[in-house]
Amino acid sequence: MSVEMELQEVLLQELQDETKHPYSSLLKYAILSSIFGNKTAADFMKNTNLWRGYFEYYTSECETAMSVGRLHWVVKTHQDIVRIVELLRDPSNSRESIKDKEKDRIVTTQLQVSDEVIYNAIDLAARLGFMTLIGSSEQVFRGGERCVTWDDGQLETALATEFSRTGVLEKEHVKLEKLFNARSLDRIAGLQIIWTSNLANHLRVQNDDKEVSIFHYASFLTSQKQSAVFPPGLIEETIRTLELLFPQFDDDSNDWFRKKARKGNLDANAIKCGQLAAEGRQIENFHYWRDRLIILKQVFDEAEPRGLKRWWRDRRKPVQWYNFWLAVALIVGMTFFFGVIQSVEGAMQVYKAYHPS
Repeated sequence: MSVEMELQEVLLQELQDETKHPYSSLLKYAILSSIFGNKTAADFMKNTNLWRGYFEYYTSECETAMSVGRLHWVVKTHQDIVRIVELLRDPSNSRESIKDKEKDRIVTTQLQVSDEVIYNAIDLAARLGFMTLIGSSEQVFRGGERCVTWDDGQLETALATEFSRTGVLEKEHVKLEKLFNARSLDRIAGLQIIWTSNLANHLRVQNDDKEVSIFHYASFLTSQKQSAVFPPGLIEETIRTLELLFPQFDDDSNDWFRKKARKGNLDANAIKCGQLAAEGRQIENFHYWRDRLIILKQVFDEAEPRGLKRWWRDRRKPVQWYNFWLAVALIVGMTFFFGVIQSVEGAMQVYKAYHPS
């Protein structure tokens, strides 16, 4: 038996483990290799931290799903999840046909499983394979997150409906300046960044314009460039939004991201996607995310800095910024100057009082 065949045997054996935490590095390799391909798995072995956030998500989704109903009868092991993800990738399979195939497989085990439980298992596999919140609102309720409902037909049809290229908001006079990035959204506009694992929630402004969600899983996006399940061009455009929000050659932006990454398992590749030139930052270059970028830019432009720190950081209007701080400097300088004069006069009067001659 060749080394490659022996490795495949080992990986298949790892996938027979039940979906319980913790996962060994070899099991993680097997999962990534089966769901996202050998190149992704090889990259994982070079830097296991890149996918730490994904496996937190994977574990959380499995634990949540397994706590409801009899789902463990359908997806007891990681191999069960991998099998359904592979069916989802096949464009000839619909939601109903996958359900029928799973039902035929389960019948051999003499278990009586309802269609609803099988559909829930299919939704779980879709969430893990495509990092999009898919399922009924009762099954996958997450406060404030957008959920993709997939009732029938093919998964790619449901995703094409969710991620539409047709924008409805007026795009004229929208400029995505160099300053418009995630660091500025935080430090200047005061927006709280919500690091989401749900692609459908990317760039959504919520909570009375105080929060914005950002999908930071650049490694996952790279693994999906050849995927036929997502609408054409969606993955590439999403990566360009990361180039916009995390410009690779902006040292201040990179330092800010690394500080945030220390507090949570963020994908370090998010700041290695590249950096958009002025031409690439034109709103016309965005289709799937255009409306959300327009809304986010409007919130950014309308945000007024609170406190001197944010006033100092806010360079959106250079002339106004210069005039404001010039006025502050003049006021402080004049106050200091007249304070010194008054102190000198006071000292002279005290001196004369004690030395009248």
